[in-house]
Amino acid sequence: MGTFNYYTSDYITLAFEDNNVCDFDYCKDEILEEMVENGISDSVEDITDFEYEDYIYELISEYEQADYDNVKCALEDYDFYYFHVAQKGGYYYGSQLVIENNFGVAFDDYIDKKQAQKEITKIKEFLHYVTDCGMKATYPGWCSSWFDNKTTHKMIDDAIKEMREEVRNTPTWRQYERSCA
Repeated sequence: MGTFNYYTSDYITLAFEDNNVCDFDYCKDEILEEMVENGISDSVEDITDFEYEDYIYELISEYEQADYDNVKCALEDYDFYYFHVAQKGGYYYGSQLVIENNFGVAFDDYIDKKQAQKEITKIKEFLHYVTDCGMKATYPGWCSSWFDNKTTHKMIDDAIKEMREEVRNTPTWRQYERSCA
């Protein structure tokens, strides 16, 4: 559930923070009992550390797949044209959400610019939704860092402002041709 040194977005990169075995220590007793119930061992005392860690890695894999599927499903509810919003796989595991502008050097007309601004509003709605589902702003790299929800929501708002400004500053073809004449 994380991402490492693979993609970065033009505006903001969101990802799920990665889990590890230590993240489950708070509920180890419940997991051990679940392992007995699932027939992995006859008793809690018979479960080895290796079996416990292997079970946790399976849980992490299931959580990562569920996270990926949830974002994919939410993304399918939107149809973005002026911006490319994509869920891409992480370098080692997990996935991340990246956004890139999908428009050229100029818009056809002001109606196009207005439609792009409307699309930005939909992107904002979508990003806040997936943040509420657990995605966090991240700077991918060898030592990835994730931000808390409050900071992520603030970073989304900043990214939205940047996107709106970029649309405002992108000329229409008519303006572009006049500036090149």
